[in-house]
Amino acid sequence: MQAAVFHSYGEPENITIEEVPIPEPKATQIRIRVIASAIHSADIRIRKADPFLVRFAFGLFKPRTGRLGIVYSGVVEKCPEQVTVFKEGDNVFGLCDFSPGAHAEYICVPENSAIARKPENLSHAETVSLPFGFHTALHFFKKIDVQSHKTILIIGAAGNVGIAAVQLARYHGLHITTVSALHAQSKLRQLGAEKTLTVTEFKERSEFEIYDIVLDTSDKYAYSDLVKMTRADGTLILVAGIISALLLAIWHKFRRKVTILAGPASAAAQDIDFIRELAETGQIKPDVYRTFSLREIVNAHKLAESSNKLGVVVIEI
Repeated sequence: MQAAVFHSYGEPENITIEEVPIPEPKATQIRIRVIASAIHSADIRIRKADPFLVRFAFGLFKPRTGRLGIVYSGVVEKCPEQVTVFKEGDNVFGLCDFSPGAHAEYICVPENSAIARKPENLSHAETVSLPFGFHTALHFFKKIDVQSHKTILIIGAAGNVGIAAVQLARYHGLHITTVSALHAQSKLRQLGAEKTLTVTEFKERSEFEIYDIVLDTSDKYAYSDLVKMTRADGTLILVAGIISALLLAIWHKFRRKVTILAGPASAAAQDIDFIRELAETGQIKPDVYRTFSLREIVNAHKLAESSNKLGVVVIEI
């Protein structure tokens, strides 16, 4: 089969398309014929080994497997007898966070991993734009009593996680303020934002407004400022800046002031199935910016890490 492979960390040009063996599913795995994948910040971090801690998980001096692609949508192609949840021919989608490899024609995943049946009303390309951003935003929303909050500030709202957070905040009935580039504001208002600020407007504000929830996907602002914008018994969610954010979260926990949530987002099958349900009922929408073929993977990665994109860069296999 054909797969995107990289043998050294660095720029998109390090990725090549190579012939590799078709994987065989283990006893509790299923093999999926990938129809669409997508490029997200996690793929870019793995490719660049940025931050350096990536190397401890994926190879200290060079990539251990050299595979990319953490989200997929496709068709179950092979099921061992022990598999009971899915059957051959099922349309599915999901995440393979720490075992990337979805930028390929086939992938094997455990049947009990973060996987669910594909929304019936969406194409594979539309579906694959959903799991990464929504599972990340959902991971943090599940940790707080959203119903006790009324307002939310979403910084970096035009990214995959930001777009998902806007839609989940609308689902929960929150009053939404966003910070993004100017060209994203019309889209954010359509998705439910009541007030949209440009990055310049946000930086030049004369005083801090206070919000029940502040969610920052950018890691570009001082924690002290973000805390000042968060209500005393509110929640500050730091999607990026994992290590420093975790330390800050622990420190504030002992101080018993603003609750700070940080760290990697975990996903389970029930989360992916909940995303499917929201998509099928029209409560969330896919966010495809542009599609590429697998052989265009280098250009796709370049666009995915640029500041110009507004949505998910999808790879059609």
